[in-house]
Amino acid sequence: LFLENIIRLTKEEKKTVFMATHSPNQPFFMEKSGVPIRVGLMKDGNIICTGTPSEILTEDNVRTVYNIESHIINSHDFHTLIPVRTI
Repeated sequence: LFLENIIRLTKEEKKTVFMATHSPNQPFFMEKSGVPIRVGLMKDGNIICTGTPSEILTEDNVRTVYNIESHIINSHDFHTLIPVRTI
């Protein structure tokens, strides 16, 4: 319900929302819902990259920021990050 409210605010009321999350799948959900979304990945207090979720939330970037191996499942219907193991 939280993300649906964010989507409604951005699409229907044309509001800008700044949101911090540790869940990489939330930006994928927002992107799939048609929200014009940009994400930034931070490490050690510095923004290391910005762009759309599909551009930025890659297996390499997730490894660099979160120190985990992961798989990104890409389909026409969804993108999902699945953690595999810590490194």
